Amino acid sequence: MPLAMHINARVPEKRFETPPGLRQLHSVNGHKIDAMNALGHMIGSGVLERYPRLRVAVAEVGVGWIPFWLQEFDYYTARGSRSPLPRPPSEYFHRQVYATFISDGVGCHLLPDHGKDNFMWSNDCPHPACIWPDSGIVIAEDLGHLTPEDRARVTAGNVARLYKDGELPPAPEPSGDRTEVEVWLTTHTDFGAGSRLRNAPEAAS
Repeated sequence: MPLAMHINARVPEKRFETPPGLRQLHSVNGHKIDAMNALGHMIGSGVLERYPRLRVAVAEVGVGWIPFWLQEFDYYTARGSRSPLPRPPSEYFHRQVYATFISDGVGCHLLPDHGKDNFMWSNDCPHPACIWPDSGIVIAEDLGHLTPEDRARVTAGNVARLYKDGELPPAPEPSGDRTEVEVWLTTHTDFGAGSRLRNAPEAAS
């Protein structure tokens, strides 16, 4: 079965008042650290070793941090003399863990060697980080260097394999006239990547 963890899945922690100029730091590193800790506990304690058919997905935390984190996890696990794991942590990750990203240039650059079977594109509609309705622009920028097969795997194949035994949904209907979409966007001025892309020349095409 797949177990999905939201970006805010974490062990409760004591909160401190953060100066206004530093409040963005939790978005920058807090969510990633939460995911590292959650996955680290699951992998390091042997959960994935005991349940090899369990699948774990972490959502909205990006993927660029994952190759370096796994490198460090393998290194320090190998140096420990009391590790309960018969395999390197990275093997459990690549066998059983998935992660979603919205727009992640670093992660997509590393993707061919480190995550084409584990990373999953998402658009997060209708949250502020959403890139809809201009997802195609971001996909072209982030995933344009991939082969068509790998791009299809990351945008649809991996999630279908995780949740539907590889069965893909029917193809969407063409979007057609964007007038209604543009009207909707004007009422959502703080729409993250969507508002950024709305002003791009390609967005009008």
